[in-house]
Amino acid sequence: MKRILLLIALISANVAAFAQPEAPFVPGELLVQVTDNDEIDKLVEELATVSGVTTGLEKIEVLSKHMRIWKLGYDNENISARDMRSALWKHNLVQIVQYNHYVTLRETPNDPNYGNQWHHNDPQDNDIDSEEAWDVTTGGTTAFGDEIVVCVIEGGNLNHVDLQENKWFNEQEIPDNGIDDDGNGYIDDYDGWNVASNDDSGVFNGGHGTQVMGMIGAKGNNDLGVSGINWDVKIMSVAGENIGNEASVIEAYDYPLQMRKLYNETGGAQGAFVVATNASWGIDFGNPDDIPLWCNFYDSLGTYGILNCGATSNQNINIDEVGDIPTACSSDYMISVTATNANDQRTFSAYGATTVDLGAPGESVYTTQGSDSYGNTSGTSFASPLTAGSIALIYSTPCPSFMSLVMGDPQAGADYVREVLFEGTDPVPNLEGDCVTGGRLNVNNSIQLILNSCSDSECLVPFGLAVENTAAEEYTISWGGLESMLSFDLRYREVGMMDWTEVNGLTDENYVLTGLPWCAEFEVQVSANCDEDEESDWSQSVIFETDGCCVNPAVESIVVTSISETGATISCESVLAAETYNFLITPVGGGDAIEFPAVNNTLVLSELDPCTFYEVQVAVDCADDELDYTTAVAFNTTGCGACADLPFCDSFGGADEEWIERVELEDINNLSGSNGGYGDYTNVPDVTTTLDPGGTYEISLTPGYDGFAYGEYFVVWIDLNQDGEFTNNEIVFDAGEAVDTEVTANINIPVSAAAGSSRMRVSMKYLGFANPEAHGPCEEMEFGEVEDYCVEISDNIISVEENGQVNWSLFPNPAQDVLNVSVPKGTYQMEMLDLTGRIVYSNTINGQQQVNTSLFPAGVYVARLSSEGKVVAAERVILK
Repeated sequence: MKRILLLIALISANVAAFAQPEAPFVPGELLVQVTDNDEIDKLVEELATVSGVTTGLEKIEVLSKHMRIWKLGYDNENISARDMRSALWKHNLVQIVQYNHYVTLRETPNDPNYGNQWHHNDPQDNDIDSEEAWDVTTGGTTAFGDEIVVCVIEGGNLNHVDLQENKWFNEQEIPDNGIDDDGNGYIDDYDGWNVASNDDSGVFNGGHGTQVMGMIGAKGNNDLGVSGINWDVKIMSVAGENIGNEASVIEAYDYPLQMRKLYNETGGAQGAFVVATNASWGIDFGNPDDIPLWCNFYDSLGTYGILNCGATSNQNINIDEVGDIPTACSSDYMISVTATNANDQRTFSAYGATTVDLGAPGESVYTTQGSDSYGNTSGTSFASPLTAGSIALIYSTPCPSFMSLVMGDPQAGADYVREVLFEGTDPVPNLEGDCVTGGRLNVNNSIQLILNSCSDSECLVPFGLAVENTAAEEYTISWGGLESMLSFDLRYREVGMMDWTEVNGLTDENYVLTGLPWCAEFEVQVSANCDEDEESDWSQSVIFETDGCCVNPAVESIVVTSISETGATISCESVLAAETYNFLITPVGGGDAIEFPAVNNTLVLSELDPCTFYEVQVAVDCADDELDYTTAVAFNTTGCGACADLPFCDSFGGADEEWIERVELEDINNLSGSNGGYGDYTNVPDVTTTLDPGGTYEISLTPGYDGFAYGEYFVVWIDLNQDGEFTNNEIVFDAGEAVDTEVTANINIPVSAAAGSSRMRVSMKYLGFANPEAHGPCEEMEFGEVEDYCVEISDNIISVEENGQVNWSLFPNPAQDVLNVSVPKGTYQMEMLDLTGRIVYSNTINGQQQVNTSLFPAGVYVARLSSEGKVVAAERVILK
C-alpha cells in the first residue's frame, strides 16, 4: 500500500556469505506454482489439515494464469510458515512454493554532480557512445516497422513535457468502458496497469520512476530539456509493485509478458512489442534460492523475447557472497547492472563476478524529474534503465536479417541481443573481476556488432506467421515479408502425418485454408522466394486446431439479455458440431429444473416468475456424443423492487488490507469479511430487514484489517425515493471522522421514504472522502470497501416530520406487565400498533398514565401519540 513507508535498507555489509536470515515475508501467505490451475481447489481441500492441525489454507488470487502461479493464504497462528511450506512442497500438485517476500525501492546516495548527461558524450570517453549510436539509429521502430516498447515496472510521470511524446498507450483498448476489448485479461488497461488497484489508474505517478523513465526515453532532438538513450521508444508503465510484497512483483511482470505473448501470437495485431523491462528496486541481501518463482519468471519472459534489467544494490558489497534480489537470480534474462561514474569507476554500488553482468553510468547523471523539471541523481536505479533503453535501441538497428531472427524465434532474438550487449561492453579495469563482462555498457559497439553480421542480400525467412479462424471452416494464414521477397510458398499437414500439402507462388502475405477435417491439429510453415536462384528456409511451424470438436460453449459466452418480470433471452457461442443445444433452467432455492432443447444457440423464455433467481446451464448434443451441462450462470427476473431492478452507479474499493468486516442493522447481521473491494448482498435473501418510515434504528459498522488497523471513514446511504440514485439528503449515517474500531449510532428513516425495496450502500474509505459534501456514493476508492444491501421500507408510518414531534417517555422498555407513559401538558390520543399495522390499544392520555400490557402477546409494537388528528411522536416498545 502506498502509505507504507519505503524503507532505506542500511544493512551492515559484514554479512557471511548467505548466512543471513531469509528476507522478511508476508505472514500467512505463500506463493505456489501448481501443475494445473483447475486443480487449485483440490490442493486447498487436501491440505485443509496437516498432521491433525487446521491450516486455514485458502486461495487468495492467481498471480499469473499462464505460469500457474497463485497466492495462497493460511492461518499462521495455527501452523508455522515452515510447516505449511513443507506440506505444500510434498504435494504432487505443487511444482514450486516459496514465501511472499517484502520488497523495497533502491534508494540513491547523494553524490557529487559531474555535469549534465556526461553519460552520452564524456570528454574522457567514459560514456556509452550514444552519439555514435545515434548516427545509425535513434530508436522507435524495428527494421520491420514494429513499435519498440520498454516496460518500467514502477509508476512515473509520463505526462512530463519531455516524456509525454514517448508515452505508451494500449491502442487496442477503449478506455473506461468496462470491457476487455483486446482480450488480454485486463479491463480498461489503456494507460498501462496498476496491480495494486487492478486498473490503469496511478501509473503516471512516482518521482523515482520519472527519473528512471528519462534515462530510457526522454524525447530526443525536441529542443526540450534532455535526451534519453532512445529518442523515440515507447515507455509502458506498470505500477503497484511497491505495495510491499513479492506477489505484487510477479503480477507486475505478468502484464508485459502477456502483452508480448499476445503480440507474438497475433503477428503484431495486438499486444505490445516489449523488448525489455526495468526494475530499479529489490531486496538487499536477499537469497535468490528463496524466490524461485520470481527468478524463474525471468526465464518465462525470455521465452517470449523480453530481457529484464535490474538495479543491483547501492552498497559496496559482493553480491556473489551476500546475495541480492533480483539481481542475483541466475536467469540469463535478468541483466544485473551496477553503476559507474564519469571516471569509469564503481564507487558506491555492488559488484559480483558471477551475479552482476555489467556496469553503466549511474553516478551524478542528469535526467527528468518532478512535473516538468530536470536534475542530477545517482544510483544503480539509473544505470539499469540506461541499459534497458540501450537494449531497445539495439532492437532498432536497421538490419532485416536480425529482425527476421527476432520475429521467427523471439527467444533466440533475446539471446542474440544479450550476447551483443555483453560483447559490446568497454573493458574497464575497475570492473575487471567485479562483474561477468568486466566492462561498462557501450551501445554503439553492440549496434555495430549486429551491422557487421547483417546481410542485405540474404533471402530471409518470412516472419510473424499467424493463423486465425476468420469464418466457419475458414483459416486465414498470414505472415510478414520484405520488398526483396518476390513470392511465397506455404505448406501444411495434419500433426503426426508425414506428407505436406504445398501451395506455391503466393504473391500476397496471406492465404485462406478451407475444407480441412473437423477437430484436427494442423501445422503450417511458409518460405520466401527472393529471386530465381535464392529461396529462404521454411519458417517454424505454427500449430492450430480446426473447429468442429464436440465441445460445450464457453461458460463466459453464456449471456442473459432482455430480462423482464417473466422473460429473458439466453444465448451462447455457436458450436459447429452441435446438432442440439440443451438449455437447463433451474429456480434457485427450490423448484423443478426444466430442459429446453433448441436447434440454435439462442433461447427466448416467456413464462418465468417475477423476482426469481434462476441458473442456466448449456449442453450440446453432437452426432456421436452428448455432453454434460456446463457450470451455471445466474440471473434474476425483475419485479423485485427498486433495489434490485434499478441500475445503480458502481462504487468499489481497492487493495486487500482493509475491508468492511460486519454490518448490523435490525435483522441484518452480516459478518462479510473481505470482498475484494465490493460486496453485493442485494441478492441474498437472508441479509435484509424491514424499516418503518419515521423509525429510529441502531446501526453498527465494523472495519476489518489484514494486519495494521488504519483509520476508516463510514458513510451509509439509502435510496429513500427509489429513483436509482444516492443523493446528499439520502445519507442516513455519516461517521464524521475516521475510526479503526466498531462504530455504532442511530439512523432515522424519514416519513417521506417511499414504501418498497430500497438499496442501502455502506461505504468505508481510508481516512475520508474526496468530496466532503457528496461523500462519494459512486467513488472508486484506492483503499476501502463498499457493500450494497436491500432494505424493505414499510408503509407503516410511525412518525411525523421532525418539527412536529413532542417529547414523551415510555418506561420500562422492554415492558412486561405495565408500561408507564408520560406526556407534556395537554390531551393526546395514544395508540399501540403491532407490526402488521393493526391498532391493538387506543386511549386518551393527559400527564401520566399506566397501560396494562399483561394481556398483550410478547413482541415488538409501535406506540404512537396524536394531537388534533396529527401524529406528533412514535416509539418502538418491546413487550416480554
